[in-house]
Amino acid sequence: ITAEASGAVSGCENSGNIDNSGASEAEWNVIGGVAGMNSGADLTDCVNKGEIYNHCNATGIHIGGVTGFVNADAVYHTCTNDGEVAISNCFKVESGDHITVGGVVGRSAAQVSYDECVNNGYVHVHISNNATTAAVYVGGIFGDNVKKDISCLNCENSGMVELYNEKSPTSLQDYGTTQCVLRAKV
Repeated sequence: ITAEASGAVSGCENSGNIDNSGASEAEWNVIGGVAGMNSGADLTDCVNKGEIYNHCNATGIHIGGVTGFVNADAVYHTCTNDGEVAISNCFKVESGDHITVGGVVGRSAAQVSYDECVNNGYVHVHISNNATTAAVYVGGIFGDNVKKDISCLNCENSGMVELYNEKSPTSLQDYGTTQCVLRAKV
């Protein structure tokens, strides 16, 4: 809906698909169904129903069903992702690259509060065999939070979360959410 959000955003719904397969190489790709970047906005009752696809063409890729990247303290209240969020064709990933994908938020570098947020979408990343090691974080509600200073209350993930790396085994981390429900395979 918008490239960057600030202030208060409520009642927004995206039902359009986003696919950057034709985009040229860039330093960063920040994509979200409601906002690409959140610069301190409080989002309430925002919904993404569109599918979001990214084809690894940047050194920093941050994709979320609602928001791709949060760069200032923010609140997400009753936000929902129903769309598929995917990164594929990652064959040029190099050491030092960062890939973060989440059902609601891809990555945050600020304090974020999630309350009653839901991900129903399939969230997945596919890294090809010839890619070198990169930092890859995938999650149902959020992919990564740099500050690790979050509040995640009464959230639910029912969408499958998958990280497939052809070259090496991978692991998923739990940042310690409270009263949250997981209803799908991780």
